[in-house]
Amino acid sequence: MFAHPATRTRRCAVALAVAGLTGTGLVAVSALPAQAAPAERVTNFSFDAQSYGSKTKNNPNADSGATALSFLGCTRVVPRSRENFTAATGDGDGVQLNNVSTRNFTQEAGSQVSVVSTVQIEDGTLAGGAVAFSNAQGKVFSANNRDGYVSRTSSSIGTLTIGGVPIDLPTDGQEQSFPVVATDGGSTGTLTVNYQVKRSNQRAALGGVNVLRYQEDGSGGTIEKVGRAFSRIDGNVEGGIFGGQAFGTKSRTGTIAQTGQSAKQPMPCPGTNGEVLETRQGRATADFGVVGEQISSAFGEQNGRNSADGFTLSRIDRVGFSGGTLVFRNIVARARVVRQADGDVNRTAKETGVGSILVNGEEQPTPAAGEEQQVAGVGSYRVKVVNKSRIGLDVTAVVVTLNNGTPADTSDDTVAELGNARLEIKRG
Repeated sequence: MFAHPATRTRRCAVALAVAGLTGTGLVAVSALPAQAAPAERVTNFSFDAQSYGSKTKNNPNADSGATALSFLGCTRVVPRSRENFTAATGDGDGVQLNNVSTRNFTQEAGSQVSVVSTVQIEDGTLAGGAVAFSNAQGKVFSANNRDGYVSRTSSSIGTLTIGGVPIDLPTDGQEQSFPVVATDGGSTGTLTVNYQVKRSNQRAALGGVNVLRYQEDGSGGTIEKVGRAFSRIDGNVEGGIFGGQAFGTKSRTGTIAQTGQSAKQPMPCPGTNGEVLETRQGRATADFGVVGEQISSAFGEQNGRNSADGFTLSRIDRVGFSGGTLVFRNIVARARVVRQADGDVNRTAKETGVGSILVNGEEQPTPAAGEEQQVAGVGSYRVKVVNKSRIGLDVTAVVVTLNNGTPADTSDDTVAELGNARLEIKRG
């Protein structure tokens, strides 16, 4: 569910020319002169955007948080970009997707500033497998230009079948609905494709897309959203003092391949108004190992002038590597920040760590924070990796390095982060 070809935000663009291919499948490249990326600047607009692969509600077997979630929250800066990727999803919630890419970004061209949200899904199924599709894409463009505030949306599907029967789709992305008999016990529902909404006035513009949406008949029926994108530009600039997120896992192999962040829960910049926001993801098999249930949470509250309190939290039931040779249980990452009215900032990662560590079935003592431990035939791990800043902290419960090659060559090692929580609180 996690590994993918690297699609990474870059601060500078480098053009690469393919020099040739060898019989080993390697590509030789040479770099052309680097071109500087546009300088960031603060605008007079507020931008918000998010996109995800799927989200399930009211499923009796397993609800699912937003998969491959990419979030760009109340920023005033252009250019800025956030993206995510998941190779495969499916944890008993009725939806299975392959190769989900999401991206949200701000940009500027002449007198126009805009925020764009995109989602792409190679193929997948929903309604318990009754609905199958390929090449689902959604895009929302919200901007301010010489014509004022404008929003444009697009949604498309390559192929669609319901109950194995091919469905003719409109070429113009028009919204349509179809009856569905699901495979899980014969429940019935409605599939809506290419749902789009857009609004604009003299102060703002927004748009949203759901490429596919299945709703089971009856009160409290299962709702499955697939291919969601949303963006908004607002002239009433929204302020916020919070920043951060929590996620379950991510990994990278060498400098080439990396995975997205699973079970991601962003912290909204105004905070959560005293509520705990939560994202869940069920048991799954990642390229680096088997991952149990993941729960990510965020809480933030402004208590008065220049006073605020918050936390981000990631919990993972269990993660196993190398066929169970190395196992971590009860993984927790928690970042808590309290900003006092006098400007003092208290930061703590007190609850971050693991409940137990097993190597070949035998429990190991918990090492000191950040201390590397070697595991023969596997690699190494560190527990409770904490990085503090002036206004917050970033904590990771476990960092595991898997030796894919020889001990002397670490260029293709896989580094997996298990349980991450980051939080910052700026002065208001």
